[in-house]
Amino acid sequence: MVEDILAMIETLDRGTLRGLRDRAMLLIGYAGGLRRSEIVSLDLKADQTEDGRGWIEILDKGMLITLRGKTGWREVEIGRGSAHVTCPVAAIETWIKFARLAHGPLFRRVTGQGKAVGSERLNDKEVARLVKRAAVAAGVVAISARPSGLQNFPVTPFAQVSPPLPKSTSVMYKNSSAMPQPK
Repeated sequence: MVEDILAMIETLDRGTLRGLRDRAMLLIGYAGGLRRSEIVSLDLKADQTEDGRGWIEILDKGMLITLRGKTGWREVEIGRGSAHVTCPVAAIETWIKFARLAHGPLFRRVTGQGKAVGSERLNDKEVARLVKRAAVAAGVVAISARPSGLQNFPVTPFAQVSPPLPKSTSVMYKNSSAMPQPK
């Protein structure tokens, strides 16, 4: 599984905005075991858009993703990878920096022949197309056939490319109605 994801991200052009965005989406989706809809519903911070269903917080040792799902709120923590090229946190930071994002949706359309980033949020079908396109380009047939994209991949193998977090900050899924609700 790890080899498949690595092969897929290697098919993406790190020299383009689209490639940086797609790389960040694949790595965060795989590392966090996120649904396609969860990936595209993320905002840069809490309470930034009406259609956002979650946000990210970048920390020294990783990233905290807060998501609103059918059963309430949950948090997913992702540690920094040992290699910059496969680190989901570094991929997100690079995307934010080069896309010059400060507010609103995290993942947006790349416009103007790949030279500009729009304000419009991507939809989950675009993530499905990305997964299929990257899987086919990498020769990974099993992934391209998955309708859910990255969600059903086991998260455990990611530890091979991402160092374990300290015990208090390991990857967790927390459903709680006590979580703060965005307004």
